[in-house]
Amino acid sequence: GEALNRRTMQLIVNDYFEQADLKKTETGKKTPYACRHTAAARLTSIGKPLRVIQDFLGHADPRTTAIYAHIVNLWDDNPAISAGFVV
Repeated sequence: GEALNRRTMQLIVNDYFEQADLKKTETGKKTPYACRHTAAARLTSIGKPLRVIQDFLGHADPRTTAIYAHIVNLWDDNPAISAGFVV
């Protein structure tokens, strides 16, 4: 009945990655931060307002969230984005 803290969530996500044999791939180590980053980038790529993404991520400064808009612009020609394979 208690809220999960950041560390507990990291342990849970890491455990799921290991169970699914996704912890390490050719592109590198998968982390909970990578999932968070991918979620934010995907929300940006489908046109969600930065304010919504800022609230989702818990960023105090909207300039931090705006970084994701620049990242998505770099990914425009990446076929993995449209196929949903980025983590």
